[in-house]
Amino acid sequence: MIRRMPLRRLPVCPVVLLALAQPAHAADHPVAVITEARGAVSVQRGRLPARTAAAGARLLDGDLLSTGKGGSARVLMARTGGRWQLGAGARAAVHASLLRRVAGTAPRRLPAVSARLLRAAGTLGEDPLPRLRGGALRGGQSGRGPHTPRPVGAVEDTGPLLAWDGDPHPDAARRDGRISVVVRDAEDSTLLFSAELPLDARQVRLPEGTLRPGRWALWSATVVDSTGAFGRCGGPVRVLTAAERAQMDLLEAEAESARRSAPGDPTPDLLAARAASRYGMFTRAADLYRAVLARGANPVAQKALERIHALAGGVR
Repeated sequence: MIRRMPLRRLPVCPVVLLALAQPAHAADHPVAVITEARGAVSVQRGRLPARTAAAGARLLDGDLLSTGKGGSARVLMARTGGRWQLGAGARAAVHASLLRRVAGTAPRRLPAVSARLLRAAGTLGEDPLPRLRGGALRGGQSGRGPHTPRPVGAVEDTGPLLAWDGDPHPDAARRDGRISVVVRDAEDSTLLFSAELPLDARQVRLPEGTLRPGRWALWSATVVDSTGAFGRCGGPVRVLTAAERAQMDLLEAEAESARRSAPGDPTPDLLAARAASRYGMFTRAADLYRAVLARGANPVAQKALERIHALAGGVR
C-alpha cells in the first residue's frame, strides 16, 4: 500500500557555504587562496618562520609566497577573482588584488574568473555541501538487503524513480518481510511519502509533486520483518529549480571560458565543482574534482571529493 502525505510550506534546507572565518582584525582576513602548489612552496607571515604551503592555504595581505627550484604556485584572489601564477625560484608579496615581485621571476597575471562564478562558489575551503540530518545509506555491507541507492543528489522531476539493488535476507520471507520506503523532508523530518513493498521490489516511483524544487529530502529503503528492521540504504535528493538550472548553464559556460584562457589552471574546475555541489549535482562535482586530481595532488579537490562520497555514497 502506498501512502502519500500532504505537503506543507517549509523553509528550504539551508546550504552551507563554508567561507573563510571572519577574524577579529581586518589585517587577519585572508585575501587569497593557493589553488595549486607544485614542488617546494612556502609562505612566510610577518616574522614567523616560513612554512610549507599546499593547495587550500589561505594567504593574508603582506604574506610572502615563495617557490623553490622546480616549484610553482597558482593563486586566486578572494575579492576580485584575479588569478596569478608564480614560477620556480621566485618570491612574491601577497596583496588584496595582486602578487608583487620580491625576488626571482615576476608573478604572471592570468585572466580573472567571472564575478558570477566566484560568487556561486564562495571561498575555496571545504565543499559547500548541504547540512542534512543524515547522508547516504549505502547498505549491503553484509551482502544482504538493499544497497546502491539511486538517485542521490539532484533529480530532474518532482516524482523521481527510486531504485536500489540487493537480495533480502533468506529468513525475511518467513518472517512476514517487506521493504519499507520512506521519504522525509531533510529540514524537519516531515514525512513526505511512505510505501511497503514486496521483498523482491527494487524500485518505486514517487507520485508527481512529492518533492518540491529547491529543497532537500532524504529517502531510504529498509527490509522490515517481525524481528525488526535491517538492510537499509538511501540518500539525499533535491529537485533543481528552473532558475538553478539556468544558473548552472551560465556557470559552466564561464568556467569553460576560464579554462581556455589559462590552460592547466585548476581554479575553474574547483569553483564550478563547488557550485555544482551546492545544487546537489554531486556526480558533476565529483567529475570536476577528479579532473583536478588527474593533473596532480590537490588537497582541496581530494578533501571535497571525500566529503561528496561521505554524503552521497551512490556517486562514483
